[in-house]
Amino acid sequence: MPPVDPPRLRASLLAGAPLRLAAAMAGSGAAYAAAALAAARSGRTGLDVLAGLLALVTVATSCAVLWWRALRVREERDVWHRFAIAFSAVGAGTLAEEPLRAAHTGGLLPVRPMTAGAVVACLLAYQGLIRWNRYRTAVADPGDWLNGVSAVFALIAIGNLVLGGLDGPFGSWGAWDVQSWLLRGSVGFVAVGTAASLSALGGLLRDRRLWLVTAGLAAAFCGDLAGGLRGMQEDGPHAGGSEVGWAVAAVLVAASALARPMAVRAKPTTPGEPTVGALVVLLAGTLTLAVAADHALTDPVVWFALLAVLGVSARVLGDVRSLTELAQTRLEARTDDVTGTANRRAIVRRLDDATEDGEPVGLVLLDLDRFKEVNEALGHDTGDELLRATAGRMAAAVPEGCLLGRLSSDEFVIVVPGQMARAQRVAQQVQAAASGTYELHGTLVDVHVTGGVACFPEHAGTSSGLLRCADATVREAKQRGWGLAVFDEHDDKDVNERARLLEQLRALLPADGSHPAQPRFCGELVLHYQPQLDVADGTVVGVEALARWRHPERGLVPPLGFLPLVERYGLVRPLTLRVLGMALAQARAWRDAGRPLRVAVNLSATSLLDSALPEEVGRLLAEHGVPAADLQLEITETAVMSDSVRARAVVAALAGMGVSLSIDDYGTGYSSLAYLRDLDVDELKLDRSFVSDIVSDPRSRAIVASTVSLAHSLGLRLVAEGVEDAGTLQLLAGLGCDVSQGFLHSRPVPACELEAWLAGQARGEAVVEEPALR
Repeated sequence: MPPVDPPRLRASLLAGAPLRLAAAMAGSGAAYAAAALAAARSGRTGLDVLAGLLALVTVATSCAVLWWRALRVREERDVWHRFAIAFSAVGAGTLAEEPLRAAHTGGLLPVRPMTAGAVVACLLAYQGLIRWNRYRTAVADPGDWLNGVSAVFALIAIGNLVLGGLDGPFGSWGAWDVQSWLLRGSVGFVAVGTAASLSALGGLLRDRRLWLVTAGLAAAFCGDLAGGLRGMQEDGPHAGGSEVGWAVAAVLVAASALARPMAVRAKPTTPGEPTVGALVVLLAGTLTLAVAADHALTDPVVWFALLAVLGVSARVLGDVRSLTELAQTRLEARTDDVTGTANRRAIVRRLDDATEDGEPVGLVLLDLDRFKEVNEALGHDTGDELLRATAGRMAAAVPEGCLLGRLSSDEFVIVVPGQMARAQRVAQQVQAAASGTYELHGTLVDVHVTGGVACFPEHAGTSSGLLRCADATVREAKQRGWGLAVFDEHDDKDVNERARLLEQLRALLPADGSHPAQPRFCGELVLHYQPQLDVADGTVVGVEALARWRHPERGLVPPLGFLPLVERYGLVRPLTLRVLGMALAQARAWRDAGRPLRVAVNLSATSLLDSALPEEVGRLLAEHGVPAADLQLEITETAVMSDSVRARAVVAALAGMGVSLSIDDYGTGYSSLAYLRDLDVDELKLDRSFVSDIVSDPRSRAIVASTVSLAHSLGLRLVAEGVEDAGTLQLLAGLGCDVSQGFLHSRPVPACELEAWLAGQARGEAVVEEPALR
C-alpha cells in the first residue's frame, strides 16, 4: 500500500467522492435538529443546540478522515482504527443525547450517552496510544493497560475524597452523576498523560503527529471539565463544553492522521522507566486508603482506591516476574550450556573491562587434544560428558578471582588478574589437574591438555588481540609437542607470515579456477614438466606436470611450500582446476606443433572425493580440444582410503571418459592389492623409496621385480620414479620396467626448456641435469 499523500488525500476528499458521507452528515444534522426542537421544552438554549449541531458535523467529518486512514493505509493501521472507533463513539453519544433527553421527562438521565461515548473514546484512544508506542518507540510493555486502568481507579478515589469534603457545589447531583463525571474526567486525564509521556519517554518530541493527538485529547479533557463545572450551577453534568472540546479533539486527531509520518529515533530506556508510573499509582492509592481509613467499606473512596492498589500490584508483580526472568536470561546468555562455566560473551566482557581499566591480566587458553576422536568414537553425549568432567577438574584448580569459561568446542579459557608469572602458575596448576584419565560411561579415556598464555599489556592491548595471541600459542605448542607455552613474538611472526601467504594464495586461486586479478600482489602459478621415457627404447612417452608458485618475494616456491595451506584452507578445487586447465592448454599446443604428449596431473585426496570432478574434467577437455587419452590423472592409495565408495565412483566416471589413471607412490599405502582389484587404473608408479637403492639393496630389487610382475599380470604399466643414474636404469630395464622418470633424464622444467630438451633428444644428444626441486 502506498504511503499517505496528504495533498492527494485532500483532493480526493474535496472531489465529491464521499457523497454518502454528505448524506449521512445531513441526515445526522436533521435528526439532531429535530431532537433539539423537542429538547427546547427541557430548557436547552439555542446556543447549546447550535454548538451540539456544529460539534456533530465536525466529529462526523473527522471520523470520515480517520476511517479512510485506517482502511486505506497499512502503516500504523491498528492505531488509527482505534481512533476512528473512538470518535465514532463520541459522535454516536452526541447524536443520541438530545432524543434521550427529550424522551426522559423525569429530570436527569440515568445514563448520559455523551458520557458513555466520551469514556469509550478515551479507552480506545488509550489503547491506540499503547499500540502507537509499540510501533514507534522503544518503550513497549504488554502490561501498560494495567497502569491505565489502575490510574483511573486511583483518580476516581481521589476525586471522591476531595468532593466528599466540599459542601454545596454538587449537592443537586446524584451518586451516579458524580461517579460518571469522575470516570469521564479520570479516563480523559489518563489518556492525556499517556500521550504526553510517549513524547517524553519515547523520544517522539519531533513527531508533530503525537503533539496534535496530545493537544486534541487535552481539549477533550478540558471540555469535559468545563461541562462538569457548568453543571455545578445547573441541574447536573452538562455537555455544552464537552461537545466543543471533543469537536476540537476530532479535528486535531484527524489532522494528525493526515500528517506525514516522521522518521524519529526512539530514545533508549532503562527497564525501570515503564515501572515508574505503576509505582506512582500505587503510592497514590495507598495514601488515599490511609487518609480514608475511617470511611466505611461501602464508600466509593475505599473501593476505588482498593481497585487501584490491586490493579497496580498485579502490574508490579508482573514486572518483578519479568525482571526475574530477565536476570535468568542474562545469566544464561553468559553461561555455557554444556559445562555451566562462562561462555565467550562473558569472557570477552571480563577482558574488555580489564583492558579498559588498564589492569594487567593474563589469558590462559587450554585445548583438549584429540577431543574430536572421542566424539567420533564414543558419540557426542560422551564428548559432552568429558567436557563437563574436565570443566569440573579445572574449576577445582582455578584460584578465587579468576574466571573459567569455555571458548569453543574443546577450548577452555581462564582470565587471570595480575602479572604474567601468576598466569603461568595458574596455567600449570589447571593443566595438571585436567590432564589424566576419565571414566566415561564405563570407558576409560586418557586426556592431555595443551595450553597457551598471553598477557595484557605485554602481548596485546585488546581482548581480541589476547585471544588471537593465546590461540596462536596453543597451535604452536601442539605442533612442537609442548604441553604449555607462553606467547612469543618470534612465533607470532611465523603465524603472521602464514596468514599473509594464505591471503596471497586466496588471491592466486580464485574459486572459479580463473587467473588472479592482482598478479603483482600474489605472484603467478606456473607448471614445470618432467619427462617420462620408455625404458626399452628411450623415447619420450609423456610428461608429469608439477605446480610451482612464482612468488613476488620468495621466488620459485616448491609444492611443499604451499600445498599444506592449500589442503588446510579449502583451496584444493581452484588449484586443481587451474593446473588441469594449464596442463591441457600446453598439451593442445604440443599437439598443434606435431608432438603429442600424454600429460600427467596429480590429484589430491580432496579432489578425488569431489563428485563434480568428472564433469569439470570433461568440460576442460572439450574447451581445449584435447583427447581424453592425452590426460593422465595420478591418484594415491591414501586418497582412495579416505572414502572408498565415493572415490571409486569418481575413478569409474573418469575411466569411462577415456582418461588414463595411475596409482602414484605405489607401495606406501595400506591396501594396495585390494584397490588394484577394485579400481579401473592403467598404471602403477612405484615410489622412489624402492627405486633409489635397487643397485645396492637386494630386498629393494626383489620388491621392484615382484611389483613389475604383478603389474604386467594385471595388464598395467609400471613407472619407476626417482631414476638418477644409468646403473639404476639398466637394472630396471633388466627387470622389465616399462617407463622411467627421474633426474637422470631431466629435472622438472618449464615448457620452453622441455621443448629444447626434446629437440636434443631427437638429435641424440645426452642432456644431463642437476638434481633440483621435485
